[in-house]
Amino acid sequence: MRILLFDFLNTYPYRRALEKAGLGYTLLPTPRDVLKAWEAGAGDVALLPVAAAKDVDFFLPWGIGSQGPVQSVLLVSHFPLEKWQQIELDEASTSAAAMVRYAMKQGALPNLPITARELSRAPGARLVIGNAALTAGQLYPHVLDLGQLMYELTRRAVVFAVWCARQAEAQTLERHWQNMQLTSQWLKEAAQCYGFPPARIQTYWQALRYSLPLHDILFWKDLLSAFTASSSP
Repeated sequence: MRILLFDFLNTYPYRRALEKAGLGYTLLPTPRDVLKAWEAGAGDVALLPVAAAKDVDFFLPWGIGSQGPVQSVLLVSHFPLEKWQQIELDEASTSAAAMVRYAMKQGALPNLPITARELSRAPGARLVIGNAALTAGQLYPHVLDLGQLMYELTRRAVVFAVWCARQAEAQTLERHWQNMQLTSQWLKEAAQCYGFPPARIQTYWQALRYSLPLHDILFWKDLLSAFTASSSP
């Protein structure tokens, strides 16, 4: 069974659970890299951005989510929101980028030009995800947590990524994750790997939702699929 996931701090518990079960996996840099590998047929099971989860036979009720602030999906800026003139997207992101477009459609964010990189020196915000967001959130004076914003807009627990499978036997993975415990040893190992203090990692992991109801997965998949770059006007 070929298992794909991305190298963010929030996936570390999954990696350790897989290793404990003696299961190998391929670790790729970003969610978008995992998506590309999945689309190329390189995996049987993958942790995919929920906004772009396609060619999926089974959704496992596990992934990355939050109910309120997520801390690792942020819009950051040196300027207050009312002075933003553009939003620069993180090229590694799929679900978070779709959330930005959805928030603009709902009027929760100003309807601004979206750029892959700065087109000018005009004031604006940057979308940052993953480990970079955990650092950036402490460096910028103006920070907007997309987990919190999406929860306020929908009053639904937010799903960013979901485990997807092409074969039914992948459902056996669930038993390994059901017994997943965020041990002090995992905290120490993750701290050495990613450079964050163990106490910070514990607070972060505890704020995440790893077990995800199927109705939440389907809600966010259907909502965000209309706002991915390939489907947005």
